[in-house]
Amino acid sequence: MRHGKFVEWQAGGRRYALTGSPNLTRAALCTSTRDGGNCELAVLAADTAPLLPEQGRITSLASLTGRTIRPFESTGHTLVLLGAKTDSEGLHVSLAHPQSLPVVISTSPDGSPGSWTQTGTIPAEAAACSFPLPEVPGAAVRATCARPDGTTAESAVVFVYSPVHCARRHGADSGPRLRYDYTAQTLFADERAARRFETDLLRLRELSAGTSAPRVSPAGEATAGSVTSSGVDRWDAYLADCRRMIGAPLTDLAFGTSPLDLPQAPSSRWIVSAVTLGVREEDDEEHEDGTEEVDLPTTSEPLAQYVAPEQRARCRAWAQRWVGALRDPDGSAAAPVPVRMLVANLYVQLLAAGVWDEQDQSWRDGLSRLLEALRSEDPAAEADHEAPPETRRRLDAVAAVVMTLLVQDATFTGGGEHDVLAALAWHGSKAMIARAEPTEAEDLMIPPERALARVAPWSEVDRLILIALAQEDDPYAEAIEGLTAAGWSVACEDGLWEITGSFGNPLPVVAKAAERLGRHHADGVLVRARSKNRWTFMAWAGPDLVLLNPPARVWRTYQVRLPATPESRFSGGDLSAVPGRVGSPTPAAEGPAGGSQEDSRRGRPHLHGVGQSPVHSRHVTGKESDQCRDATGDGPSSG
Repeated sequence: MRHGKFVEWQAGGRRYALTGSPNLTRAALCTSTRDGGNCELAVLAADTAPLLPEQGRITSLASLTGRTIRPFESTGHTLVLLGAKTDSEGLHVSLAHPQSLPVVISTSPDGSPGSWTQTGTIPAEAAACSFPLPEVPGAAVRATCARPDGTTAESAVVFVYSPVHCARRHGADSGPRLRYDYTAQTLFADERAARRFETDLLRLRELSAGTSAPRVSPAGEATAGSVTSSGVDRWDAYLADCRRMIGAPLTDLAFGTSPLDLPQAPSSRWIVSAVTLGVREEDDEEHEDGTEEVDLPTTSEPLAQYVAPEQRARCRAWAQRWVGALRDPDGSAAAPVPVRMLVANLYVQLLAAGVWDEQDQSWRDGLSRLLEALRSEDPAAEADHEAPPETRRRLDAVAAVVMTLLVQDATFTGGGEHDVLAALAWHGSKAMIARAEPTEAEDLMIPPERALARVAPWSEVDRLILIALAQEDDPYAEAIEGLTAAGWSVACEDGLWEITGSFGNPLPVVAKAAERLGRHHADGVLVRARSKNRWTFMAWAGPDLVLLNPPARVWRTYQVRLPATPESRFSGGDLSAVPGRVGSPTPAAEGPAGGSQEDSRRGRPHLHGVGQSPVHSRHVTGKESDQCRDATGDGPSSG
């Protein structure tokens, strides 16, 4: 509405009032838009109290005569642009009725000549269309359409509105927020800003303890004067609350959204006549300064932040401190979810900027603590302030990216320091990662444009999500992934796991496989490792272990008690140095122990129940022994 009107009258003993945009004209009040009338917005109220001033002359209706300042002729089926709305999904425009030809939509920051740019086209026979790039609220929009007779129809100008910015303000407006406005570049380059940011994080965490900030009313909650919002509007309202809490630039970093700021003061004054009457393309050209536009060469800017070498040590220190500010030392309180995702984004950007030296692996500890913070939840707060589902999807995707970075140059089943750290983080986060969708964190998959960059490519993130999904259905998937990562082939048939590869000594391989596969089966596991002409068989049901290691044709039995494991005992590949053997070796032709308690006391652990297959669950007592005897030469060769 460019200028409002107020009309008041009495009829039949009742008082009426009309407030809104229409003038007292036939085009505004008596003619529909389909027939060429104006598109107006007004409120009609009955039985209102008098609002007009008492001064003035009261005139009867009979004495009023009509006057036409400008002859009005209905052209019929004019091009009417009903409105334009912007939200996180883009710009949405609506026509009063479809057109037989495509309609071109143009936008301008202020409606002045020379400032119009084409945004897109509404297809023929369509009354509405959405464009992916959001517009600033308050921007001008117009529609133009070519007619079959060669003429061009042009709509009146409408102005973009944002439901979020027009909504009634609520309690979140006075909630906790950062004291200063920050950008990523400022935090990386300004030490004072980084220090203030850490203080703000600690303060925000304390003020938000026990609550879920920002506050968003659950869908369907009705209050006096409230307006029912769609799912998109609810998400936009949540983003608006986040922008009030941590600022627009940091909110866009945390959620990977496009900025949607309030309108800024235009560089030129509004030209009311141009906006009201519409400006044609020919008029735009008349206001050009006569200079030709030169197509300048375009170069793509690097997506990774640049951090000067002298600032990198400081950035590493501040990144670790920001992560530490997300949770109390005892883990009792966590910063709001948008703040946690923001710090994760900053950390990922620093890794992509190559802030850590090649030999400096301290970034792994920060990623591990980040994952702990990302999965921290306050059940009471979650139930009371249900965040939009988009927040959970973004949180899961961010966790998948962080976990992808942490597992680089590490495995979930290894024994190294990095392996153990990755395995601990994986076990706590794989449920989130299984729900993740890579598209929700595409902005964090930064190309490796800087030296020493650590990045998470789409392919690696997607592969990690598939592993998490596989482990939900198959508990052995993690162990198989670790074994295949070493270049070995893994197969299971009738309860016997076969590990094949080009290793020299199969003893350490079978021990590693037995330990990792046996973690997921309380009844034990049967494993055979083969490489060319050498193989080793192991039956493991802690603490009992039975081993057959050709060319020696004897069964060896061991007791392996925690904290020792088969992998730690047999990693050297030398049986003479392995402690814990029980009794004397048993000839392979006789088979392992029969299963009695007496045999167990003689050093022959019973194998009843050992090797129940994850696919075919059954008791194994003799078949695998026969296979092993065949392989030693006491029967037909097993191949």
